[in-house]
Amino acid sequence: TRFLVPFLCDFEGFAVFMDGDMVCLGDVVELVRYMTLMDKYNYAVRVVKHDYSPKEDTKFLGNLQTKYSRKNWSSVMVFNNALCTKLTPEYVEKAPGLELHQFGWCKEEQVAGMPKEWNCLIDVADYDYKTAKLIHFTKGSPCFKEYQNCTASEIWWDEYNNMKGPVGEE
Repeated sequence: TRFLVPFLCDFEGFAVFMDGDMVCLGDVVELVRYMTLMDKYNYAVRVVKHDYSPKEDTKFLGNLQTKYSRKNWSSVMVFNNALCTKLTPEYVEKAPGLELHQFGWCKEEQVAGMPKEWNCLIDVADYDYKTAKLIHFTKGSPCFKEYQNCTASEIWWDEYNNMKGPVGEE
């Protein structure tokens, strides 16, 4: 459903998609500014262009790890919705997953990059998570026993505990 975001926005404006296993530490407005202030609306989507190929054959909960070029690019996307009109429910339902995740739905030159701080892959790539604007627990988030003490888990737990507190409590 991540590829239906432009459709859900009536193909108007800009939208951000992020996987659910992330903690955002930066200002999300900055992501949209990459499109509105820097691009003059020429790009359909902006992503962090990871140079990453998983070493494992399985991923979390024993699921098969699919290896393909542009792995994790679609885990954070800033859409220019007007340039994503191919992403209708009918197209997304029928298109092969790799076509969607490898951006076969737009022209190559319409896929622009963003700084790697906006999709820091924890325990996967060589990133300094202390300067990250968005931390991605792509192997498994700390809510799962196997990952409760992974790299940067203290940031996840701090956010979790902050959310549990009563509204207005410091």
